[in-house]
Amino acid sequence: MQITKEFEQLTMDKIPMLHHDVISIHHKAMALEAFLLIHRKQVSGIGLLDDDGKLVGNVSGSDIKRIGLTGQNIKRLREPIDVFLDRKDSTHVYVVGENDTLVEALQIMRETHVHRVYIVDPATQKPTGILSQTDVMKLFSSRNIL
Repeated sequence: MQITKEFEQLTMDKIPMLHHDVISIHHKAMALEAFLLIHRKQVSGIGLLDDDGKLVGNVSGSDIKRIGLTGQNIKRLREPIDVFLDRKDSTHVYVVGENDTLVEALQIMRETHVHRVYIVDPATQKPTGILSQTDVMKLFSSRNIL
């Protein structure tokens, strides 16, 4: 199935069901706080922000597995979230600009196997939205693509 011209030209700022309320936490917050926020907000992941509010990383609920199968590393939940994630792992955050297209976002998701891409203001690198695979399915469903 081919994506229609409408979707090829659809930019992030024109997607109606896009999440504009980016749930995030400071990258030095305690790991436990990050996982509690994920749980309280009932989301699969949240952004990590630096002191200037710029997006510097991402944490997913599945990252909790780092405490070990038997919880042997549970004390690590007291570490800053970027330390808990070994920082290099948390920096694998994928972004598109507000004027980038849905097709560009889908290509990133496909090539990197991520479940979400953040939309950022190109000038500030501050997050303005988030697009998940679920959002894409909702969009296609609402236009009778699925």
